[in-house]
Amino acid sequence: MPRDQHHSQTSSTSSALLFGPDDRTDVPIPPIDRLPSELLSIIFALTLDGNSFSPEHIFRAIALSHVSRYWRQASLDASTLWTLVDLRYPTIGREFCARSRSSPIRVTFTPTCRNDVRAFSAQAEHWLSAHMQRVESIYLFASQSMMRTVLALFGTAIPQLLDLASGLHSSTRGGPSLLVELRSARLHRICFDDISFNGWNRRVSFPASLRKLTLSRLYTSFCPSVPDVLSILNSCPILEEFALVSALREPPHVIDGTFVDLPVVELPHLKLLELGTRSRVIMTQILSHLSIPATTTIFLHSHGVTDLSAVIPADLSRLRIFSLLQYRSMSFHVTLQISTNGLALINHADPARASVRFAVSPEALPQILENAASISYILSGVTALQIVAPNGSTPSVPLTPLTCKRLFACLPRLMSIEVGGSATESLVSFLQTLSDPTVSSSTPRDRIPCRRLQTMRILDRWRDGRHLYQHLLALEQCLTVRASALNAPLASLDFEILQEFTRETVSSFRTRLRTVTKRVRLFNGGVAPLLANTGTYPQCSMRQ
Repeated sequence: MPRDQHHSQTSSTSSALLFGPDDRTDVPIPPIDRLPSELLSIIFALTLDGNSFSPEHIFRAIALSHVSRYWRQASLDASTLWTLVDLRYPTIGREFCARSRSSPIRVTFTPTCRNDVRAFSAQAEHWLSAHMQRVESIYLFASQSMMRTVLALFGTAIPQLLDLASGLHSSTRGGPSLLVELRSARLHRICFDDISFNGWNRRVSFPASLRKLTLSRLYTSFCPSVPDVLSILNSCPILEEFALVSALREPPHVIDGTFVDLPVVELPHLKLLELGTRSRVIMTQILSHLSIPATTTIFLHSHGVTDLSAVIPADLSRLRIFSLLQYRSMSFHVTLQISTNGLALINHADPARASVRFAVSPEALPQILENAASISYILSGVTALQIVAPNGSTPSVPLTPLTCKRLFACLPRLMSIEVGGSATESLVSFLQTLSDPTVSSSTPRDRIPCRRLQTMRILDRWRDGRHLYQHLLALEQCLTVRASALNAPLASLDFEILQEFTRETVSSFRTRLRTVTKRVRLFNGGVAPLLANTGTYPQCSMRQ
């Protein structure tokens, strides 16, 4: 074959592979190019950076559009790929605004030391003005003087941003971040992190349209007071999410009743409340001045506390989720989740799965569990106990038989237990006290803990077969005494064992346990936890 003819054929083949088929029928089409453009655009979106304000998002979108003609056309047809506008790149930003067509756009600005924010704003003022009504969010990680300059760009189209900017202290220090979201050119969400704000007493800065408000790690000299916070909440009647973490001006001396004259704030639409302050008295007093629905998830930072009653107000009538947790209907279910860094009470009666969550110090957890009696009024409705990590591993939750005894005394309606790790031995040791020779088979029902218990799942693995056998024997003994005293065996028992055990050994274990339970299942891992684990922390993106 002549050299030029070979070169022409090679070029033709390469062109077909990159840009799709030509009039030659023998050139293969790459499988990815056989996908419909709509499906391809979904794949593009999934490959972009997870952080919606990351510059990497911009450069990946550009790279995708330069792979082939087909990919370029598919990416250009997907307007949502081009919705991030970084003010540091005005030429790219102008092009992205055009490609995003009518889709909502997100604006971001994270300058470096060499950036001239005034030069950027002067350029952006010309091409961004035509797209102001499409702006749905603005994320700024800059000095507050820069923030004020950037927000001034939107003053004509979104006056609320000008009012918000006027409350920012003209600080030149770096590190603060501000996130705002808008709906129909009105403020929908505000997130302050490390911000110096001096407009707390101006309600116009927090309009009635606000639905999400986060105040975290505010600069100490500019923190709001408790009256300021309640005043802001009172001006936002449709608020759905509120977080206040290390962002409160705390008086040097606070006692119960300090803010008793402040009005109670009604927040009928609140879905998530997160509080964290150094003073437990202030936390309880803020809670005592809020009236929220039973579907609200409450998350309380309780580090340094050894008795959770210290962060719960005396009057729970307006915090309706607490009243709901005490409900005693047979169809009502509450799960108590215990992990090394927190406790959670999850309400399963409502589709919203409202919950009360406490973040605690790991070293304080044993004492918190020993003091469970102090919050027995909210533990009395618990029907399921879960002590297992979200990924199914076995965490080291520090429990002792005495701690188990005090905890289970507060769980009269407990019907299901799922446990793993070091807590397993303590639980089995606690239940084994029932099989002590001094306890006769006629043990009174009121001396049997967890009298309503129906299901047990033990997620643990013992490398020592002898150790495992001892635990199974202890479990069999205590379940035998329990079945005799209650005149009913356990309904279900799931037990994780090692794959190394022989079939005969497993069969022997199953035979022994079937005498004290209606259903026995021994498995060697790979099975999801019986109870749905929703974690310890709120499942929402309140903080950027």
